[in-house]
Amino acid sequence: MVLVTRSKRVGDRWLKRGFTLVELILVLILVGIMSAIALPRFFDRADYDALGFVDQTRSLLRFAQKTAIAHRRDVWVQIDQASGYVCLTYVATDANCTNASGTSSNAVIDPLDTKWYRRVAPAGVSFAASTSFRFTALGRINPVTNVSIVINGGGGATIAIDGETGYVR
Repeated sequence: MVLVTRSKRVGDRWLKRGFTLVELILVLILVGIMSAIALPRFFDRADYDALGFVDQTRSLLRFAQKTAIAHRRDVWVQIDQASGYVCLTYVATDANCTNASGTSSNAVIDPLDTKWYRRVAPAGVSFAASTSFRFTALGRINPVTNVSIVINGGGGATIAIDGETGYVR
């Protein structure tokens, strides 16, 4: 393997070329500008928490749809804006949804930890509105309407669910 370097022969000696002082200063200035713009974004945890919670909520909604199809029964999604939780149940309204103990006779079980499948928004992240809807045994939302779930904080995001197919995006 041959490495190509820029060099010049002057008399008996070979002079190797490097960066000029102007090039070196320009590179340092560009690195300084990039670090001033990019580094604050890496150290803001709220953005990462919000993105993680959006992904968890999407996953929860997809699991709700698949569970409704697999068990051939309705699965309700309950979202509470005030306390920032989202949970899955087999009944329309479950007052225990805010219960942190993770126990309810109507709860959809999380296969990961065999407790109630519920998530609570981290600090600085919240739902824009409370809502409740269900996935039917066919995987669609009843009543058949498109649902948008807006999550605020860390740039925010909108999760859209197609009413006819139950597709979560």
